[in-house]
Amino acid sequence: MFDRLRKTVRPLTNVLRLLVDTIYAPTLFFLAGRKANGIIGHRNVASHDSSSSNPLESYFDSHRSGAGIWKWRHYFETYHTHFSRFRGKRPKILEIGVYSGGSLEMWREYFGEDCELFGVDINSGCMQFQKKGVTIKIANQSDRFFWRKFREEFGEVDIVIDDGGHRPRQQRPTFEEMLSCIKPGGVYLCEDLHGLKNPFVAYLRGFANTLNANSFNDVQAWVKSVTFYPYIAVLEILDRPRNGLSSERRGDHWI
Repeated sequence: MFDRLRKTVRPLTNVLRLLVDTIYAPTLFFLAGRKANGIIGHRNVASHDSSSSNPLESYFDSHRSGAGIWKWRHYFETYHTHFSRFRGKRPKILEIGVYSGGSLEMWREYFGEDCELFGVDINSGCMQFQKKGVTIKIANQSDRFFWRKFREEFGEVDIVIDDGGHRPRQQRPTFEEMLSCIKPGGVYLCEDLHGLKNPFVAYLRGFANTLNANSFNDVQAWVKSVTFYPYIAVLEILDRPRNGLSSERRGDHWI
């Protein structure tokens, strides 16, 4: 749908270095103020409301046996924020990182029985999770040739969830090859982006910075937003491309 976009996802190295190098001072200043005001407490302690209205979190809390699911709890809010509009609409979902298969069951419950699921994992044991409506492929996500064959075989998808190898050398090829495979209105989500010096986070920030270019480009034409959460980045594609960016005036009194 927009192959040229994939060719523009090569951010400038200098931009990435600047973003990485300048993040620390303002972050530490912010955190110091929050801690002084008693807002930040112990690390790695998360509270939750057992009566949550988030169906994903409710599913996770009630899942006591069967296929394993391993998630940071705050992920569920992000999932629901960006995925809820696809519920009941028979979306095509690609999840990289099948692991023990529990999240595939969770997505089926969340999106509805008519959703089409694709799971990609490097572990051949994950083939046991293939069934009607669930296609499993065994591959290394850093293999660009695999992704090109995937696009040819299965076409576009609505959502890409990268919970695979969690290494920049794996995440970047996946992002670059699959970005043009996301349908208009679709979502790319990458999780477990840990570390202040994470190279793939810096890469995505450089990509997001392209939205601010003075000359209109394919990223501005197709990308609705790039949003960062703790350990997660989400990119949303527009339903239809912009033809340009315009600054307009209204009114007849100016100072």
